[in-house]
Amino acid sequence: RWQSRLAMLLEYASKRGELEVRNAKGAAEAIVAYMQGATLLAKATDDPDVFLRLAHGAIALAEAELPQVPAPAPVPSSTHDGGSTCQLGDVLS
Repeated sequence: RWQSRLAMLLEYASKRGELEVRNAKGAAEAIVAYMQGATLLAKATDDPDVFLRLAHGAIALAEAELPQVPAPAPVPSSTHDGGSTCQLGDVLS
């Protein structure tokens, strides 16, 4: 939900000439992940000023040319032992 609304705002800012957004959906995903990391850092260090120091990064992500990488293929069920968990060896083999 946050991500889709942010993508809409980025597209709007791009149409108004406020930002040069190349990929609104990808930028929104990257910005949400970036802000989650900033939130974790702010909590871990008890320092809300983290957001002020890192604000420029969100703008940079909005205007960045982000790669379009497809999601990895799912692991075939034939390599899985049939249980509810998957072992790292199943994925890497």
